[in-house]
Amino acid sequence: DACYLVSGGLRGFGLRTAEWLASKGARHLLLISRSGPQTLEAQEAIARLEAQGVSVHAAACDVTDRNALAALLAETATTLPPLQGIVHAAALIDDRLVRNIDADQIRSVLAPKVLGAHHLHELTRDRKLDLFVLFSSATTPFGNPGQASYVAANACLEALAEHRRAIGLCATCVGWG
Repeated sequence: DACYLVSGGLRGFGLRTAEWLASKGARHLLLISRSGPQTLEAQEAIARLEAQGVSVHAAACDVTDRNALAALLAETATTLPPLQGIVHAAALIDDRLVRNIDADQIRSVLAPKVLGAHHLHELTRDRKLDLFVLFSSATTPFGNPGQASYVAANACLEALAEHRRAIGLCATCVGWG
């Protein structure tokens, strides 16, 4: 009787994580992405999950928009079981060598990961969550050519996880490799 939110949950790692959560017994999923369930991949995955008895609420919600995220959390608090876990898998990949990076590129890559994670943290820090998982990368300690902004965003996620643990909140930051 709990709900699990997955940002970036309608494609890639996020969608696979939603399917994994369902395989472990999650029966209520709140899957969000900027565009919502527009792709065939997302629609087919939702149908598969629902065929397994999983209640899926898929929504277009940009995690960088605090007001939109707050509104969605308020709306679903009345229609879904209590939120017990968050997996933040939202990301934007825009690889460029450092000499070709501009402020817009840095902002666009950092925003979904960093600002999204910060909003999720702030909007739910008063809730007793079972999990708060952030998706980082093994590139964070090592770097990766062309991914300076992505690496910086992941370093911020790791710092947020440390902060949450320091104040007694759950947090796991997965450094995919």
